Amino acid sequence: PFGYEAVFNEDGTEITKIQKIEKTWSNEINSFSDAVDFVIDKGGDAIGKLAILLTMLFSFIVLKEKFSKKALLGLGLLTLGIILIIIFSL
Repeated sequence: PFGYEAVFNEDGTEITKIQKIEKTWSNEINSFSDAVDFVIDKGGDAIGKLAILLTMLFSFIVLKEKFSKKALLGLGLLTLGIILIIIFSL
């Protein structure tokens, strides 16, 4: 038919349209999976360091802890540094 281009396997057999779609989706899923693994490998350790932010948030909300300006500045700088590490490690 008009516009039909046959695609063949390595062994010379023709690939059906369904097989072609399956192969394309398989490649897309593998690429996405590789990208997610890369991000977790590179930024995963730094993301874990953000636990200090959650700890201080918990102590502020639940324990009604008061923080000095110096402590909040330190927390802000730590958070900024960790975020920069995550960004530049990707």
